[in-house]
Amino acid sequence: MSARRKNRDVAKDAKIGFLAAVKPVQFEYVVHVFSEGETELRYLYDIAKNKCVKIVPVPCRTSSPHVLMQKARDWAYEHQEFFNGRRFRDGAQHLIWVLFDDDEKTADIEQTKAEFNNPPSGGTPAKLKHYKPPRIHVGYMKPCIEIWGAMCVKGDAKGLPHTHGAVEAALSKIMKGYDHNSNRYFDVKQMVNTEKACKLAEQWERTHGAFPACINATYFACIHSLVSLVYSVKNR
Repeated sequence: MSARRKNRDVAKDAKIGFLAAVKPVQFEYVVHVFSEGETELRYLYDIAKNKCVKIVPVPCRTSSPHVLMQKARDWAYEHQEFFNGRRFRDGAQHLIWVLFDDDEKTADIEQTKAEFNNPPSGGTPAKLKHYKPPRIHVGYMKPCIEIWGAMCVKGDAKGLPHTHGAVEAALSKIMKGYDHNSNRYFDVKQMVNTEKACKLAEQWERTHGAFPACINATYFACIHSLVSLVYSVKNR
């Protein structure tokens, strides 16, 4: 055997051994996300990148909360195979999350409440008879997702304003590099009080109830339970 061929075979064997050693990630959760904005998705990607949690955005092209809920409800009906058992055949538990801000969209939020009881738009009476819809988790943020960023930096909501524009301005003062117009993404490294923020948001939910009961609260951050889930999952 020539030296050139021998070296080529050694390299081939090394490559095969390397590929065999690289095992695919076994995700514990796959989260299908319906979101009105990129800030939420980028944040979830950042906190989940080293975890056994896969964030899968579902294209929506809308900022309307009730349209997001409609799309999530119809998508769940079309993908029933993910939710027939506790875990899908890929070994992961599949979840649906709809993320949206209050943003003073009072009429739209009221319409969103109604979507909880509406059947999938493509379902016929015969098909819907035995359909058991999966739970759709709602990440309702009031006044906006930036309240979560500020809480995770500060550790509380004291002194934060009540409108989305004012909260965005407040966040730009306490999170270095954040600007709603030029850089609206959160720097996770600066969010050192995430655990405190989760506990505070959980307290709000116990006080006011989950969505839609909570829409009259001053602040709300339903995303806390998804964030807690991601951080509780083992690393890859």
